[in-house]
Parts: sequence; structure tokens; C-alpha cells
Amino acid sequence: MTEFPAGSDLPPRDESIDLSGFAAIVDAALHVVAGRPSLASAVRDALRNVSAAASRAASDLRPSLSSAQLADGDERAEFLRQAPQHLSEDELANFAIYDRYFDVRRVAALSGRALIVTALDTWSIALADLADVLVGRDEIAALLRACASMLTRMASATAGRSIPLGGMASEPQPTQDEVARVLLRWRTGHHLYALCAMHARDALIAGDFVTAAIFVRALPAAQWYTSEFPIRTYLDVLRPTMEKAGARGGFSGTQNADYMRLSWTRERAVEALFEKYGDDAAAWPAQTYSDLMAFNEMEIEAAEHHVLVAASKVQLDGSLAQKAAGDRNSAVRLLREKVDAAATDVVERFSSDAVRRVRACALADVPLERPLGVKIEGREIILCRAYGAVWACDGVCTHAGSELEGGHMAGNAIVCPAHGAKFDPRTGAVERGPALEALRPYVVVIDAGSVYLEIPA
Repeated sequence: MTEFPAGSDLPPRDESIDLSGFAAIVDAALHVVAGRPSLASAVRDALRNVSAAASRAASDLRPSLSSAQLADGDERAEFLRQAPQHLSEDELANFAIYDRYFDVRRVAALSGRALIVTALDTWSIALADLADVLVGRDEIAALLRACASMLTRMASATAGRSIPLGGMASEPQPTQDEVARVLLRWRTGHHLYALCAMHARDALIAGDFVTAAIFVRALPAAQWYTSEFPIRTYLDVLRPTMEKAGARGGFSGTQNADYMRLSWTRERAVEALFEKYGDDAAAWPAQTYSDLMAFNEMEIEAAEHHVLVAASKVQLDGSLAQKAAGDRNSAVRLLREKVDAAATDVVERFSSDAVRRVRACALADVPLERPLGVKIEGREIILCRAYGAVWACDGVCTHAGSELEGGHMAGNAIVCPAHGAKFDPRTGAVERGPALEALRPYVVVIDAGSVYLEIPA
């Protein structure tokens, strides 16, 4: 059983523990994975080296550890205390079932040392296995960065930048059949996910959106690692174990206590910023706004990865929860809708000048030799082809008010039909008089053969 703190709340950092040596090994492995075009064998050796170092560090810290078992009633009280809405008995039961299925035990008063040992054990298993699985470099690098940042938040771990990569761990000998190994990866990956979610939440509580983004980006990396097996293995081996686990309607993100707590904390953190700085997010202090937007972008990227992970296993099928409810929709379709809604929410909540996307015409309607005039919500706008793309500007010349739709394209410039003024379609800037003022440009989006413009609200 892997021990996690009650309520996903992390214990205080233990400054007495020095993990700088291990952090240096992580840093060196990250350099091999992301810093140069190294051979796959070098990547495997570096990951095994980190795994062996994590195992040694955990062994050194393990003596004299103790933790207090959390009573079921106290665990439920933690869930209810942190939830922003009422939780049903089924929802509360599913939290416990989810933990039990993935060999997680929630404990009260977990020490910083005990959590470090748990994390090191998890990283040791995961990185040894990761050395042999087909996961991309970006995902491995994301996990190593999360490992380094996790160490820094739990103990003293200032990684060095120059450490020899000798003394790699020897090739691990298989001790179990492939099905057992997949089950181990399945559970270990979920433990990694939980650790990253807990640390992301802890960073948000501290107001550190930049660090939280590191852990959020590692969430899909953990999912890719967790699901590194053929789709038939998922359907024939793993789904049956999930069906037998007793969860009402199968497993979903809403049954993952750590993910739900992270979601709740994220909303509270954002609400606190609006309360402190006002409704216009773009008018907040520049660094605060930049940090939050970087976190938002990482959340969307992570969600996009989640869609791809799901598509690689369930394809167009529904989830177990959907099947139990009689919902015939694709699980990927529902995830896709959630990602799109989240992206729209970011634009609407955090953009100072809200815009609406309006269809202008079919892409094929925009000619090569002249501008195309369109009228959108009372605005005269022209569309034209230049520099290998489609551009949009106000359709009335700033010199004498002539309609530019009657003009032509001279190379990549728009030419007014009345007095020959030239404009750069990319920015609306004047290239030749008699016009003096630039045209207003509009953002153009091409989607499914149609041209859309972003029109200010």
C-alpha cells in the first residue's frame, strides 16, 4: 500500500533532509533526455541511474517511519470539508473504492520524511519501468522536471549542473509476466498522477502558479506512462479489473480525490485574484497576469493530451461510467467538448478585450488578384490573399473613403481604386500615399474550409 496524506494536504517541508545529490542526478538525466540528441541507450541508462538513486535515498530515510491510520469517518469528513458542493453517499464511496483499487492508504499526520520516502519509492519504480517503454522525450522530460521540482518543495534539493553519468544501474531482470507488469505500471502511473496533482494544489495554495504549471504539465505525462500498452491490453486485461472493482459506473476523473481537490483549489485561487485585483484580468499586475496565463495554457495543453490518451485506448467507445448510464456518446467526444469549453472560458474570463468569432466566407471565395469585400455587423471589411495567407482589414480607404473592394492586389499590397494608395494587408500600414492613416486589421482564423474573423465585442 502507498501512503498519501489525508485530504491531499502536504506536510511541511523537511529542511533537515538533504536530497541535493539525488537532485543533481535528476538534473543530469534531464540534460540527457532534453538537452542534446542523445542515443536511446543513454536515455535508458540515465533513467535507470535516477531510479537506483531514488531507491538508495528512500532506503536511507526509511528507518523509524510511522504514520497514523485515518479512520473512514475522518476521511469522509476531509472530503466534505474541501468539496465546494454536496457529495452523495455514492460519490464518497467511490473515492474510497478508487483509492483501494490503486493501493492507496490515506493516513493522518503524515510526516514530511514519510511523504518523501513514498515519492522516492514511486519515482524509483516508475523511472526503472520508463526506461523500457515507448514514451516520447517531451513526456520523459516533463516527468523529470516534476521530480526535480517535487524534491525542492519537500526537502533541501539544489541540483548541481555537472555530474558524471557513470555507475549506471544494471539491466533489471524481469521477475513477472507482462500482464503483471502492465498492472504495476497502471497503478504506479496513477500514483505519479496523484503526487503531481497534490503538489500542483500545494503550489496553488501558496499562490505559485508557475510551479503549479510544472506539475499540471506532468499530469498527462503520467497518463501517457500509465497507458503505455496496446489497446487490446486495456480492453482485455485492465477494463475487466475496473469492472470488478465495484465502482458505481466505472472510474472517471470525478472519482479521483486528488484531481478533484486540485480543481477546487484552482477555482478558489482564481476567484481570490479577481477579488484582489478586480474584474479586468488584463489590468492586473503584469507578472501576476503572466503567471496565471502560463498556468491556464498549461492546463489546456494537459487537457489536450488527455483527449489523445483517451483516444489511444477507448477510440470512439464510451467510458464505463457512460455505459452504466446508457450514454452512447464517445468518451473522446465528451472530453473534446470539455477541452473546447475550457479554452473558451480562459478567453472570456481573462481577456480584457473580448472578441467574437464570426464567419466571413468560404476560403475558396477569396480571390488571388483582388480584395473581397464583406459586411459584418455593420463593418466594411476586405479579405485578400498575400504572403501565402489570408488577411483582413477595414474595407474603406483612410484617404477619401473609397471602397477598397474595387481595388486590386499589387504583389502583396492592397491598392485603392480611387487614388492608388497602398496598404500592407498584414498590419493595415500605409505603404504609399496619399493615405496617411493605417487600416484596422482583424485576426483571421481558417477552420474547415471557412474564413472566420475575430470581431471586438
